[in-house]
Amino acid sequence: GASYGSSRLMPYYKHGAFCTPAPRCVETAQLFLDASYKTANTSSGKPPLILDSRMYDGTMQPEGSRLFRSIGYAPLREYLENPDANDANAAKFVLGEYARTSLDVIWEEVIAKHDSDAAEKKCRF
Repeated sequence: GASYGSSRLMPYYKHGAFCTPAPRCVETAQLFLDASYKTANTSSGKPPLILDSRMYDGTMQPEGSRLFRSIGYAPLREYLENPDANDANAAKFVLGEYARTSLDVIWEEVIAKHDSDAAEKKCRF
């Protein structure tokens, strides 16, 4: 989209950008960060990637793997609006679990490592 690599999305989390270790994710994250920092004309360095396999593993559960074999690389909309209601519901479940896992990873990195009261503040969705 028009905001890809846009400096309008800055500032980023100063300690790093979250990414799965999947090669396609790492490549996309690097392209995005490179483009946004060129656009921003900033002297601050781009953040390092924070790789966490839990974010990738969440999509590779049996249902996620089955859906990927069927649909492949496609916009999330194609997964969620699948004409097969069972596949659409499976995609909603897999992506929902992936979102929860990703939020847990972000929570641990952003809040728990930088806020001593974080354990009292965490709420589960």
